[in-house]
Amino acid sequence: MAIKRRDFLKIGGGLSLSLPLYTCISDKSYNSTSKSNWLAGVEQWVPSVCQACPGGCGIMVRVIDDRAVKIEGNPLHPLNKGKVCPKGQAGLQLLYSPERVRGPLKKVGDRNEERWETISWDEALNTVSTKLQQLRESGKSHTVAFAGKNQQNTTDELVSRFFEVYGSPNFFKFDEWAALKNAYFVSQGIYDLMAVDLKNSRLILSFGANFLSNWPNVMENQRIYGEKRAEGDLKIIQIEPRFSIEASRADKWIPINRGSEGLLALGIASVLIKERLFNQAFVERFTSQFNEFRSFILQNISLDQVSEMTGVPLSSIIEIAKEFHTRHPAVAVSDFNLSYSANSLFNILAVHSLNALAGNIDSPGGFLRQRQAPVTELPPVTLDSVAKKALSEEEHWGTTESDLPLRSKNTKDMIDSMVNKSPYGINCLFLSSPGYQFVSYIQKKKAEILGSIPFIVSFSPFMDETSSLADLILPDTTFYEKWQDHHSSPLSKIPIVGISKPVIQPLYQSRPLESTLLTLARTMGEDFAQNFPWSDYKELLLYRMKGLFRAKKGSIFSSSYEEAQLRILEERGWWTPQHNSEDAFIKDLLEKGGWQDPSYHFNERSFVYQNNSQRFVFVSSFEIEDVGSNESQENEDYPLRLFLFDLPFTSSDSSSKNMPWYQENLGFRFGILWKIWVEVNPETAGALGIRDKDIVWVESPQGRIKAVARIFPGIGPEIVGMPLNKTEHPLASKGETDINDPLHLLEETYDERTGIPDRMSTRVKIYKARGR
Repeated sequence: MAIKRRDFLKIGGGLSLSLPLYTCISDKSYNSTSKSNWLAGVEQWVPSVCQACPGGCGIMVRVIDDRAVKIEGNPLHPLNKGKVCPKGQAGLQLLYSPERVRGPLKKVGDRNEERWETISWDEALNTVSTKLQQLRESGKSHTVAFAGKNQQNTTDELVSRFFEVYGSPNFFKFDEWAALKNAYFVSQGIYDLMAVDLKNSRLILSFGANFLSNWPNVMENQRIYGEKRAEGDLKIIQIEPRFSIEASRADKWIPINRGSEGLLALGIASVLIKERLFNQAFVERFTSQFNEFRSFILQNISLDQVSEMTGVPLSSIIEIAKEFHTRHPAVAVSDFNLSYSANSLFNILAVHSLNALAGNIDSPGGFLRQRQAPVTELPPVTLDSVAKKALSEEEHWGTTESDLPLRSKNTKDMIDSMVNKSPYGINCLFLSSPGYQFVSYIQKKKAEILGSIPFIVSFSPFMDETSSLADLILPDTTFYEKWQDHHSSPLSKIPIVGISKPVIQPLYQSRPLESTLLTLARTMGEDFAQNFPWSDYKELLLYRMKGLFRAKKGSIFSSSYEEAQLRILEERGWWTPQHNSEDAFIKDLLEKGGWQDPSYHFNERSFVYQNNSQRFVFVSSFEIEDVGSNESQENEDYPLRLFLFDLPFTSSDSSSKNMPWYQENLGFRFGILWKIWVEVNPETAGALGIRDKDIVWVESPQGRIKAVARIFPGIGPEIVGMPLNKTEHPLASKGETDINDPLHLLEETYDERTGIPDRMSTRVKIYKARGR
């Protein structure tokens, strides 16, 4: 697609503000307070961890007279080093939101009615405890389930332990990165994410990856990006259908037909193989099935066909391949954006094969595997006969018949098993905060799925789509009001553990989820309670943190100089203790905000490759039909494809809906504050008679929503783009925010190999709405 220079400058001019935005807010978002109105009070700065997104940046919260009033970055935290994005700056709006559920609520009348009765915590906990006891005594503890987000911290350990002791195998965690984990399992035998060593890379070949706006370690990546650009030693090639923030920061933007990213990767691989531009020493020593992969490429991949199906010129394919070879070290990256398509596994495996060809796995500037933080493992559980019998029952949504060696728990399996009550029906469902994301993909089945469950308990601190259907709400606190640990994403090179402690006492009548579970454990009988010997969650958390001291590696957060010294010493086999006791270590940990281990040890082959061969496995078993784009069937009634994209720091996240300051900034480059917009190519808009800022309907076979049309040459004429997690009202009450959600347009389709929802195959049409 050709873009005129004038149009390109318009795009670049708008998006050039995208990243600097993360250190400022709009003038409409800033409420000044004159000094004459300042109140004197006792001031303190409390180190904590921001959890407004999965990043887990270190923050310092200014507290005056037990009221949190300001957030700044923790300069010692190795991820963000004192910087805070605008979402983090607006985080206090979660704490003080008028939309918080202020105490336990009990549903009155029909489940679909918005009628609630305020009850005490004693009554609420007694209701839950009685229900759990009844199911357990009747031999149905396996029909209780817990569903929530994937946190990978002590909270997850506590929840998993509670349901294991109770006797339920059904602990489901939604994971948008599951397709990548499946791909790494197939190729390397590890079901985990891998880190990208951006600091030492010289070329980032990005296949739609939002590494500067929506990865869990985005603040770290932005910092490294700035440093590398200043050095002049980084080049970025961004390949995706839409001109994104990453495309605006790239040296080259390569528009591509959505769903054909894997085919382009194989086209690049074809050039590398035919021209012998791959790392032959690495391929011979550390890979297997390369001959089969090469034969598949040579027999099935035609560059002319690749160019036609992807929309990428032949000359560009060859140029990218040669640059990927010469600018070493280079990495080819993808992320959850490739997960949400019908051929996601193929696309990700094809992209990752480029890293094996370049020899950039377990190599500086390439793909690395993060070591886990050495926290203390919880003691083994003691199960009674009831739990043992229940845990022998089939897991409600486990692995299914598939051509994958391992298929993760996934949304499709969960939906199918709940609707079909197979292998059994769920009698009690616990939903953690935020509202369970899978419902967003199945709006029309929501009532059918949740309506068939006799008893639902929500821990959400806000009234959202799922909590509104619950029978009981036990509101969790925000992260500002409780103890938590936050472990850095595996996308980061080094393990980091941040400690989030209460900066103020819980507001209203909310209680931490963790405290609620420990209280419930004590009501379930002596045999049950003995597995939870901790008096409160703080004691459990600090018990886990003592393992960091005993491991004799890493250090408490420190200055960049001290961090570099520690890394050099550890990589050479030395370590110097900084504390003479566990108590001194814990005291320093809480004062500085966390622990890190900046060292990385290469060439531990059994750690990076955990399959039988201890090698990277090239995959060439895909049928040629799977190789092409995932274009859905042409439809005259719905001629356009819907392209949904995540706004900065909002991936699979609903918390931003309760942060008005941040919501105002999400549409700044289009001049839109509290409206959903749809991006339309000028060619498409002209053919439909749509002008810029017209109010239009976007309609799919599933329904329609209103949006503001924005004419945008940075998107192809065959697709229209819409943002996710953009609310239309400053106060994100349940009834107001769900009406115009683009997720309502999605058809219920999935990647059959991974079970992950396909949000890129829905076809739509757009037309002008009456009036403006």
